[in-house]
Amino acid sequence: MNHVKKMILVPHESVAKLNDPTPPTSETQLSALDNEMELIMRKKYADDSLKWKLYNEALQRYLHFNNERKKPVRISVEDFSLDDTGDTALIRQQLAAAMPKTYKAAALRLYDYLSTTGSRVTWDSSGLVSLEGTPVTNSNIIDLISDLTRSRKNFEPVGVSNFIKTLSTLNIPLELIPNEKRRVAIIQARNQGGGGTVVPIRRVRKSRD
Repeated sequence: MNHVKKMILVPHESVAKLNDPTPPTSETQLSALDNEMELIMRKKYADDSLKWKLYNEALQRYLHFNNERKKPVRISVEDFSLDDTGDTALIRQQLAAAMPKTYKAAALRLYDYLSTTGSRVTWDSSGLVSLEGTPVTNSNIIDLISDLTRSRKNFEPVGVSNFIKTLSTLNIPLELIPNEKRRVAIIQARNQGGGGTVVPIRRVRKSRD
């Protein structure tokens, strides 16, 4: 899940101006100009036109420098995509740490699937889940995925009913839902929503010889 943030891009030379906005005093500038021109005037040239050419170039450099110092700092604002894969990776690690070894692989497969199936099911850096763009207060993606992965008594994560309804609108493989109770709930929600004929999953009992 990516978020777009506005960042201010400031050229390196502009940063120097911002950090030291006070230009040199006119006395310092005039002193530097006088020193350079004095050297030009003292030096002997075979052609006076060359001396005046150098003098004029020194003057132009000063004027250019002075104009550049007076220019306002230009700051450009650009939109760019800031990938929050760091936050996503952290939540994935937390999920892996929270799941028992037996269910860890299944939970991570479901997490990875939901991470790449569009924007119907999303979550932020704290794990708060949004369904169809609407945040589910006090929900947590780790709790919801854990619930779909394994069956536990006396545990009903916040938002699980709406979570199941949203999943029923996705073409999510039922093999990614190890919890049979939740898998059947998704099938029922699909049937109620008119999503086509779904063959119920039944337990297969092994025959005894």
